[in-house]
Amino acid sequence: FTVALLDCDGFKGINDRDGHLAGDEVLRRIGVALRQHTRRYDCVGRLGGDEFLLVLSEVDADEALLIIERLRAALRHFVEREYPMLTFSLGIVTFQTAEFDWEECVRLADEAMYAAKK
Repeated sequence: FTVALLDCDGFKGINDRDGHLAGDEVLRRIGVALRQHTRRYDCVGRLGGDEFLLVLSEVDADEALLIIERLRAALRHFVEREYPMLTFSLGIVTFQTAEFDWEECVRLADEAMYAAKK
Protein backbone atom coordinates (compact mmCIF):
# COMPACT_ATOMS: atom_id res chain seq x y z
CA PHE A 1 0.00 0.00 0.00
CA THR A 2 1.00 3.63 -0.38
CA VAL A 3 0.46 6.50 2.01
CA ALA A 4 0.33 9.95 0.44
CA LEU A 5 0.23 13.24 2.27
CA LEU A 6 -1.03 16.24 0.31
CA ASP A 7 -0.49 19.82 1.46
CA CYS A 8 -2.27 22.79 -0.14
CA ASP A 9 0.45 25.39 -0.67
CA GLY A 10 -0.84 28.95 -0.69
CA PHE A 11 -4.05 28.04 1.13
CA LYS A 12 -3.54 30.67 3.84
CA GLY A 13 -3.79 33.34 1.13
CA ILE A 14 -7.30 32.17 0.27
CA ASN A 15 -8.41 32.45 3.89
CA ASP A 16 -6.74 35.86 4.23
CA ARG A 17 -8.13 37.24 0.96
CA ASP A 18 -11.57 35.61 0.72
CA GLY A 19 -12.33 34.59 4.31
CA HIS A 20 -12.60 31.31 6.16
CA LEU A 21 -15.93 30.34 4.61
CA ALA A 22 -14.32 30.48 1.18
CA GLY A 23 -11.38 28.48 2.51
CA ASP A 24 -13.74 25.86 3.92
CA GLU A 25 -15.48 25.58 0.56
CA VAL A 26 -12.13 25.10 -1.21
CA LEU A 27 -11.23 22.32 1.23
CA ARG A 28 -14.58 20.61 0.62
CA ARG A 29 -14.09 20.83 -3.13
CA ILE A 30 -10.56 19.45 -2.87
CA GLY A 31 -11.92 16.52 -0.84
CA VAL A 32 -14.55 15.84 -3.50
CA ALA A 33 -11.96 16.03 -6.29
CA LEU A 34 -9.67 13.62 -4.43
CA ARG A 35 -12.52 11.18 -3.86
CA GLN A 36 -13.60 11.38 -7.52
CA HIS A 37 -10.09 10.63 -8.77
CA THR A 38 -9.23 7.75 -6.49
CA ARG A 39 -10.49 4.20 -6.54
CA ARG A 40 -13.55 3.19 -4.57
CA TYR A 41 -11.48 1.15 -2.10
CA ASP A 42 -8.81 3.79 -1.45
CA CYS A 43 -9.09 5.96 1.66
CA VAL A 44 -9.11 9.76 1.49
CA GLY A 45 -9.42 12.04 4.48
CA ARG A 46 -8.49 15.43 5.79
CA LEU A 47 -5.64 15.12 8.25
CA GLY A 48 -6.02 18.66 9.51
CA GLY A 49 -5.67 22.23 8.36
CA ASP A 50 -4.95 22.08 4.66
CA GLU A 51 -3.49 18.57 4.63
CA PHE A 52 -5.12 15.44 3.25
CA LEU A 53 -4.05 11.83 3.76
CA LEU A 54 -4.58 9.14 1.15
CA VAL A 55 -4.11 5.40 1.54
CA LEU A 56 -3.83 3.65 -1.81
CA SER A 57 -4.13 -0.11 -1.44
CA GLU A 58 -2.59 -2.82 -3.58
CA VAL A 59 -0.22 -0.60 -5.56
CA ASP A 60 3.51 -0.63 -6.04
CA ALA A 61 5.59 2.54 -6.16
CA ASP A 62 5.24 2.97 -9.95
CA GLU A 63 1.45 2.59 -9.86
CA ALA A 64 1.26 4.98 -6.92
CA LEU A 65 3.18 7.63 -8.88
CA LEU A 66 0.73 7.33 -11.78
CA ILE A 67 -2.25 7.73 -9.43
CA ILE A 68 -0.65 10.69 -7.64
CA GLU A 69 0.21 12.45 -10.91
CA ARG A 70 -3.40 11.98 -12.07
CA LEU A 71 -4.59 13.50 -8.78
CA ARG A 72 -2.19 16.41 -9.10
CA ALA A 73 -3.41 17.14 -12.64
CA ALA A 74 -7.06 16.92 -11.56
CA LEU A 75 -6.45 19.27 -8.64
CA ARG A 76 -4.50 21.68 -10.83
CA HIS A 77 -7.40 21.78 -13.28
CA PHE A 78 -9.79 22.33 -10.36
CA VAL A 79 -7.98 25.45 -9.09
CA GLU A 80 -6.23 26.97 -12.10
CA ARG A 81 -8.87 29.60 -12.92
CA GLU A 82 -10.17 30.58 -9.50
CA TYR A 83 -7.11 30.05 -7.31
CA PRO A 84 -3.95 30.13 -9.45
CA MET A 85 -1.80 30.72 -6.35
CA LEU A 86 -2.85 27.35 -4.88
CA THR A 87 -0.44 24.51 -5.56
CA PHE A 88 -0.05 21.06 -4.05
CA SER A 89 2.90 19.26 -2.50
CA LEU A 90 2.62 15.50 -2.19
CA GLY A 91 4.77 13.07 -0.26
CA ILE A 92 4.33 9.38 -0.95
CA VAL A 93 5.74 6.28 0.68
CA THR A 94 5.03 2.74 -0.52
CA PHE A 95 5.13 -0.18 1.91
CA GLN A 96 5.64 -3.80 0.90
CA THR A 97 4.84 -5.41 4.25
CA ALA A 98 1.73 -6.09 6.28
CA GLU A 99 3.59 -5.08 9.45
CA PHE A 100 3.58 -1.33 9.94
CA ASP A 101 3.05 1.41 12.45
CA TRP A 102 0.55 4.07 11.29
CA GLU A 103 2.36 6.90 13.03
CA GLU A 104 5.58 5.88 11.27
CA CYS A 105 3.75 5.69 7.92
CA VAL A 106 2.40 9.22 8.32
CA ARG A 107 5.76 10.53 9.58
CA LEU A 108 7.56 9.13 6.52
CA ALA A 109 4.92 10.56 4.15
CA ASP A 110 5.24 13.91 5.93
CA GLU A 111 9.01 13.89 5.44
CA ALA A 112 8.53 13.05 1.75
CA MET A 113 6.00 15.89 1.41
CA TYR A 114 8.41 18.42 2.87
CA ALA A 115 11.12 17.14 0.53
CA ALA A 116 8.69 17.68 -2.37
CA LYS A 117 8.14 21.29 -1.25
CA LYS A 118 11.86 21.93 -1.67
